[in-house]
Amino acid sequence: MLTLPVLIFVGLDPITANGTNRIGIFVENVTAARTFCHHNLVDLKTGVKLALWTLPGAILGAIASVHIGNFWFQRILVIVLAFSTASLFSPKRAIERSERPDGVASPWLYPTMLGLGFYGGFMQLGIGFLFIFTLRHLLTKNLAHVNAYKTLIIAVYTLPATLIFAWMGQIHWGSA
Repeated sequence: MLTLPVLIFVGLDPITANGTNRIGIFVENVTAARTFCHHNLVDLKTGVKLALWTLPGAILGAIASVHIGNFWFQRILVIVLAFSTASLFSPKRAIERSERPDGVASPWLYPTMLGLGFYGGFMQLGIGFLFIFTLRHLLTKNLAHVNAYKTLIIAVYTLPATLIFAWMGQIHWGSA
């Protein structure tokens, strides 16, 4: 929620700031995912399967982001920032217990991954919170595993999204 607005504030147009922001996100999540894997906190088979479900959405989201234009992207960004900021101050409710055994995927998990992939490819802002919520409610209650899966998934889909931004000339390498 901070780096994208800062990149815009220092003079990058919104779409280039969005693309440039992906460099740090990719490095951060690859490093974290490697650490989680080293500590056996993620089942690679499950993590890669989840990440593969996000790829088509992330690719389409990145393409949409590049082609939407700065005017509309900036308006969408303001709305997302407003909702994200409001969610920080909303009352926290106790997590409801589901009847689904921990580690058994809900049938809603994979379509949700596709949608989250699109959003992550399009904007990335706040996607970590969305993955935490989704994985916690649709896959596992263990927060360490949730975080491990989240970082692996983001690392995997961020690479092709970043390549699309780079290919379209929407990364300012000096700011990365």
